Amino acid sequence: MTGPLRDGLGDYLALRRALGYRLARPEKLLDQFLDHLEAAGESRITVAVALDWARLPAVGGSNWWAYRLGAVRGLATYLHALDPAHEVPAAELLPHRPHRANPYLYSATDIAALIAATDSLRTPLRQATFATLIGLLAVTGIRVGEAIALNSALDLPGGRLVVHHGKFSKTRELALHPSTIQALRRYLRLRNRTAPATGTSALFVSTAGTRLIYCNVHNTFHRLVAQAGLTPRSRSCRPRIHGTNGARAVRDAVLLALAYDTAARVQELCDLNVADIRHGTPMTVVVRGKGSKIRYLPVMDPTARLLADYLKHLEPHPGLSADATPLFRGPNHSRLTRSGVAKLLARHVRTIRARDPGWAPGLPVTPHTLRRSRAMHLIQAGVNLIYIRDLLGHADIATTEIYARADAETKRKAIENAYQPLTPDTLPDWTSDASLIGWLDSLGR
Repeated sequence: MTGPLRDGLGDYLALRRALGYRLARPEKLLDQFLDHLEAAGESRITVAVALDWARLPAVGGSNWWAYRLGAVRGLATYLHALDPAHEVPAAELLPHRPHRANPYLYSATDIAALIAATDSLRTPLRQATFATLIGLLAVTGIRVGEAIALNSALDLPGGRLVVHHGKFSKTRELALHPSTIQALRRYLRLRNRTAPATGTSALFVSTAGTRLIYCNVHNTFHRLVAQAGLTPRSRSCRPRIHGTNGARAVRDAVLLALAYDTAARVQELCDLNVADIRHGTPMTVVVRGKGSKIRYLPVMDPTARLLADYLKHLEPHPGLSADATPLFRGPNHSRLTRSGVAKLLARHVRTIRARDPGWAPGLPVTPHTLRRSRAMHLIQAGVNLIYIRDLLGHADIATTEIYARADAETKRKAIENAYQPLTPDTLPDWTSDASLIGWLDSLGR
């Protein structure tokens, strides 16, 4: 189809991309939709044709149908502003149930099995491409799209990989282990020697010498999963290529849950080792606080289950005993630092505020905020100050009383806000009441 609709699609995509959106998949879908519109003999977008196209294929899922309709809605809304004859389908026409899959935590053995399964692929180039891609995803945590977008002119200043095509076109640096750098350079030599000379700048290439396509990577990964013998752990926890970089997300969830549950200081959390977790009922954490004082902190059941699953899939630190293995690790198996915790929390706070701009507006959220919040919640629940002092590791209960006074001030303000006046603003003058005066005079007779 050529003409106004195709021109309108080009203008719509140019406008959205100027705002920072990439729209690679929507562009492909909308191009197919315009072909469908032409086959139906329509020169304007109609709700009926949009619904017919969105519900293809007939065996598709409701979430996929809703996504297709959403792509059409964006274009229809843009064109409707220029020509009201275009109809905008309502989002509720194809209801869907959004859900997040539970992360599938890959152990080092699982990653090794996936890499070994690449030997079943057709050519040495394809084998090396997917073995290197999976290994890079596992050790850096980058997204699949970011890995596909890497160019062969690797930017490795000081042993760091520069990712230029992150979300919202942001650039970041990732620390690489020397063995990872060697693997990338080894793959580059093979790629340059065996890949067809197409002039592509892509790091990871197909057997045709072109940049990898996400859907092809996805399909190949599922074949490798089957070859490696990996199976789903539940209906919502299946091996996914995104899961190869999901270990950090689970680490963050465990860290933040434990920070709130135990009200531990940031440095106390960073200093935790695997051996400091005491399994039992209840699970307890051995924390070494200020002045090398040791305290034993209980962990609530939901966090205990999360922590137990995290430990089950945590690989031993190379060269360290269990007593010295860090519970929370940063890059290259190093111990997570205070600044690292602050950065990961700030990243999650930005994500929440992007979804809900009204969430804690203008309030700073730091790792210490979790500790203070836990203390305030315990005071509001009526827990004795002595117990809260022991949990926080305060040497003097006067420090803990700060939270109690803050809570009293909160209560006073709440009472003032809920106060309803019961007396009139002005009281009547009793001296003008003749009957009252007469009655008082009678008392003295």
